[in-house]
Amino acid sequence: MLVGLEIVQQANGNSPLPLQTAVLRWLPFAVGNIPGISNLGFFVMLGSLILIFVDDYRRSVSDFVAQTYVVRKPRVS
Repeated sequence: MLVGLEIVQQANGNSPLPLQTAVLRWLPFAVGNIPGISNLGFFVMLGSLILIFVDDYRRSVSDFVAQTYVVRKPRVS
């Protein structure tokens, strides 16, 4: 919010996100904190980094899982 970005749902553009969608955005990175499979967190971060540069809308793994976009809010003067 401080930098003018907002997360919206892919299907309808609504914001703020419902709890279920917010949890889905958080889930890929939470998997990396499970003991014993910490390498998976590295691959999620690496995949996100690659997707940001490859995807036309610069979506990360968490955006694909939760079907969301990060958009710039219009400036209010």
